[in-house]
Amino acid sequence: YNEWNWYEAELHLSFYFPPDTTITFTIDAALPDQFGNKLGKVATGKIITTGYEPEVRFSGGTGIVEADGDRRVPIEAMNYEGVNLGMRKLAVNEIVPLLNDQNVFYGRQAPPLPLTVQTRLSFGKKRNFWNLRPIELKHSLGADSTGVVFVQVDASRPNNQRYIRGLYQVTHLGLTAKFSPRNNLVFVTNMKDASPVANAKIEVRDDGNKILWSGATDAQGRCETPGWAELNIPARSQWDQPRAWIFARKGNDLAFLHSEWGTGIYPYRFGIDYEWNPQPLVRTGVVMTD
Repeated sequence: YNEWNWYEAELHLSFYFPPDTTITFTIDAALPDQFGNKLGKVATGKIITTGYEPEVRFSGGTGIVEADGDRRVPIEAMNYEGVNLGMRKLAVNEIVPLLNDQNVFYGRQAPPLPLTVQTRLSFGKKRNFWNLRPIELKHSLGADSTGVVFVQVDASRPNNQRYIRGLYQVTHLGLTAKFSPRNNLVFVTNMKDASPVANAKIEVRDDGNKILWSGATDAQGRCETPGWAELNIPARSQWDQPRAWIFARKGNDLAFLHSEWGTGIYPYRFGIDYEWNPQPLVRTGVVMTD
């Protein structure tokens, strides 16, 4: 047994029992305690286990899917026969308003946008195993090979409404940006081989989805844009920096990011001092009167 306390009359045993199983047990009559007292008679019993709790595993949130691949994302389920799946390819002007909704991915409300593709995703009847299936993003892209796809998985059960939502950029474009009050540096590359993408159209937008600046990448795939101070982008609160959105387009291909997305690789991890909360340049002056 695992442990025993002098003040407890019960002994708690810890076993692993397989799910959906009936187990019978027998305790020998000669089983002694620590004082030599024997049980005296055979004890029998039965344990009936249930299946594992139904669960769906789907990453949700935002993600990037390389358009050169299968254009699919994984979903797993245990003891679910199926889930209702909905998708929608987003227009460019739908992206910022959608992501400004803080409850868009894990809220219990109805989808924020109509779902143009709706289907049933089956996991089969095999119980107590993780069943892996693909969500085929290409079904919402139509004739296009790229696009931004909103996905909703309805994992609701009786008396438990639950939606898991994701937003996936199916793209050939790799987008990297460095932000500051005065200027931003944008670098666009091909996801397949990291080669620079020239003449990609670049837009800077604010949280109101307004296009504040537009330009294009040079032969090295780079573009310098004005920063948030130069563009007079307001902060959402006194504790936040103004947020800038970068959109890159090449033909029908689209990629985007905003200034609060990061990789977790920051200068302090390398012992480098840096301005972690840069502020716009403030000019002051003095006027003397006679």
